[in-house]
Amino acid sequence: MVAAGAFHTPRTPAFASSLDRGVTQMHGNRYRRPDQLPMGEILVVGAGNTGVQIAEELAGTGRRVRLSVSSMGRALPQRVLGRDVFWWFSHLRFMDIRCDSRIGRGSETES
Repeated sequence: MVAAGAFHTPRTPAFASSLDRGVTQMHGNRYRRPDQLPMGEILVVGAGNTGVQIAEELAGTGRRVRLSVSSMGRALPQRVLGRDVFWWFSHLRFMDIRCDSRIGRGSETES
């Protein structure tokens, strides 16, 4: 399971194509439920909200799950004030923000 890159722009490492064909690979943007993956150990790569939430859900199915991250950021709660966090993102139009905008770049300032 790979949950690397923003969910709008999946990022799969180049070496992934050289892994054994018996290794099931799926990006987080295609993941919907645990039964999409075979039983057995799972490696989730990426610690954004998507990666952490997928790892938590899969761990609840009795699978051994490992989470691979370069650094652990802060994960948002799935629900805020009774609504899914992505409802808020859509409602507040955060889903429309482009990566190259001032807000999309984060704390960078424009000159």
